[in-house]
Amino acid sequence: MEVLAALLVQLYHVEAPGVLRGPLEGQWGFFQHLLAYELASGSGGRYLAINAAGEIVGTLGLRQPGRTLAMVLPPGTLRMAFQSIGYADTLRLILSGLRAACAPEVILSHGEFYLYSVVVDAPMRGRGIGAKMISSIEAITRQLGGHSLILRVLSDNSSARRLYQRMGYQVVPRRPELLERLAIAIPSEEMRKVLDAHPTDAPIRV
Repeated sequence: MEVLAALLVQLYHVEAPGVLRGPLEGQWGFFQHLLAYELASGSGGRYLAINAAGEIVGTLGLRQPGRTLAMVLPPGTLRMAFQSIGYADTLRLILSGLRAACAPEVILSHGEFYLYSVVVDAPMRGRGIGAKMISSIEAITRQLGGHSLILRVLSDNSSARRLYQRMGYQVVPRRPELLERLAIAIPSEEMRKVLDAHPTDAPIRV
């Protein structure tokens, strides 16, 4: 749980830089609080990448058609946030969450799956782990009957976009929503890949 929480904190710092500014220990504790509720609810869909030494080196999420990404916060979350990350970080976190919620919703059709929250542990980056994770989740998607994977990448996250493009993902052309043009929603791009039929090894699911 601690390692997974630390990974999600890393992801949050990439996707929302400057929002969380307090001690890392408090941030880890807050994300552990959210994760414990998520895993206890049995919502599923979160996968881990584990190396040969049994260490967690990455994580990602997969949403199936008919399921939503809307997160139900556990009871006491606001109080926990005040205690663990402080009032200023909590306020910035709420405002960042509201901006993220303004992004256009991805509606999945039959056979379409949604990939989200992809992160590799910082010391392990640059070793091809991200590409292996994506290849594995593509295999899982095929096993679940999916034919396409859709994801959303922040417009200024050029390294992630290059990785997805190398993996065969293409930007879905669309007109910017009003909230994006007004700089209220966080600018992002939707990408899509039609999967082939070649299986690969899969990571461990939790």
